[in-house]
Amino acid sequence: AWTAPSVTCTDTDGSSTPSVSGSVDTSKPGVYTLTYTCQDAAGNAAADTATVTVRDTTPPTVSGVPADTSAVQRGSVRTEPSVTCTNTDGSSTPSVEGGVDTLRTGTYTLTYTCKDAAGNTAAKTVAKAVGEQGGRAVAAAALRAVRAGQAAGVVG
Repeated sequence: AWTAPSVTCTDTDGSSTPSVSGSVDTSKPGVYTLTYTCQDAAGNAAADTATVTVRDTTPPTVSGVPADTSAVQRGSVRTEPSVTCTNTDGSSTPSVEGGVDTLRTGTYTLTYTCKDAAGNTAAKTVAKAVGEQGGRAVAAAALRAVRAGQAAGVVG
């Protein structure tokens, strides 16, 4: 949280509080200028400026990544989930690392990564198994792969 500095005017007449022009919106990244102006009883004035930079340090939110790791039947058509990124500068489409080959039995890892305009990133990883019909053993292997990734800090 940002707190405005305590500024005082000092002169032969004593101390006073300056007038301030400008403002800082801490919810909106950008560069803000504040001008502090002091005036004494004789009408003499002095001014100084302060520049405040507000940065976006909030990572995006990755949503729509399926939590289930149930097996996909080999040879079936897999529908890509509708994964989205939400961040302070709007929504965007995530990048996807990995893929699922529904023609080959196995466990596949997909990582969905979101990056905002400020360079903040967030990622979620899911394992998807491709198996024969009723492939519970393959689904269990996919679940173990996701849990292992979570334990290693890989899954977001």
